[in-house]
Amino acid sequence: MKNFTQRGCTAIVTGAASGLGKGLADALAQRGLSVLYTDIDATGVQAAAMATCSAWEVLDVANTDAVAACIDRFTALHGKLDLIINNAGFALAGEALHTSAHDYKRVVDVNLMGVVNGSLPAYQRMAAQGGGQIVNIASLAGLVPFPFAASYALTKAGVVNFSHSLRCEGEALGVQVSVVCPAFIDTKIFDNAQTRNMDKAQLKAENPLPSMPLAQAVANILSGIDRNQATIVFPFHARFLWWLVRMLPIHPNAITRKLVSKARALKA
Repeated sequence: MKNFTQRGCTAIVTGAASGLGKGLADALAQRGLSVLYTDIDATGVQAAAMATCSAWEVLDVANTDAVAACIDRFTALHGKLDLIINNAGFALAGEALHTSAHDYKRVVDVNLMGVVNGSLPAYQRMAAQGGGQIVNIASLAGLVPFPFAASYALTKAGVVNFSHSLRCEGEALGVQVSVVCPAFIDTKIFDNAQTRNMDKAQLKAENPLPSMPLAQAVANILSGIDRNQATIVFPFHARFLWWLVRMLPIHPNAITRKLVSKARALKA
């Protein structure tokens, strides 16, 4: 096992203009890595990168060719790519009755295909150079049922299994793959979420799970990356819910019934 988060290594972080992506990119830059901040938000990503004197690039992870070209340029400049963190994504909340296939396609294009678009060219370059690390940001929603966010849960479950499968293939090639499945983190995920027939403020207020401070989440993720952990799940209540679903795979259960009932009552 190699450590790809130490001084002298190189890294690309997607969705790095704000929130978790920025927190991870900042932490890596502080460790002495050469970090490329990327995001679709041009103003935000430039400001974030300049704060750590790092490079930045405007990037839409749903654009397969653009992501591959970005990775090519970065690898040519530095001679290697040690680490990529595929973090970019967004949430869409709403009952399935009020969402469309078009809604699902947009979420899949960014949250799932965005991870694939970043992982595959990075994996090929890392395999050729004899090592590297791919870290894909999923969610607790990829491990347990997530009513009123089925499209989001769909993509995150895909990211989890994709990452685990890629890890199996990459092990003998020196490529380490981890997937991160946190519960809620204190970022602007609710503020930036798209909704269908749901009130955003109400959605945030009625969230049954506490949000973890960003700095603590970043520390947990980096600790898992340093240990080459396959599935990084935190905090404790997230690990407990994951365990519960595996031990008692009954859907729906008392927890999901209560969530659905309460959400519908609020809308009514």
